[in-house]
Amino acid sequence: MQSFVKLGVIFFIFGFAIFGHEEMRAEDWKLFKKTEDAKFYYDKKDVTHLSKSIVKAWIKQVYTKKGVADMVNLIGPHYENLSYSINSLEFDCGGELMRFLSMTYYSKNGDVMDLENPPDKWESIPMDSMFGVLFKKACK
Repeated sequence: MQSFVKLGVIFFIFGFAIFGHEEMRAEDWKLFKKTEDAKFYYDKKDVTHLSKSIVKAWIKQVYTKKGVADMVNLIGPHYENLSYSINSLEFDCGGELMRFLSMTYYSKNGDVMDLENPPDKWESIPMDSMFGVLFKKACK
């Protein structure tokens, strides 16, 4: 009987840790750009001002059939089951620059397919690009 109580407490703590954490990191994805390859969303609740000019944001890219085909052609057949990616990035609002922090690719069943940590390199943002649209939203 005592082992069942311990097991129940363990499951409760484990479940709270998983589901409680998910509740704290609830996304509020807002569509900001649509192309023939993907729909692009940003997490409105998780835009973070790290300093006066640096802002961190999250992007969710949901791939179309064409977008998946392009990834397969570009990277290989491993991406045939690609559904979406979630990427973190930073904007330098004063310098109109951006850099990716991480890129995580997910399959249609929600499994992580690939995780990339891009080089720590700031790049200029074409203001008429998808990233220019997000820059304007994040840096306002």
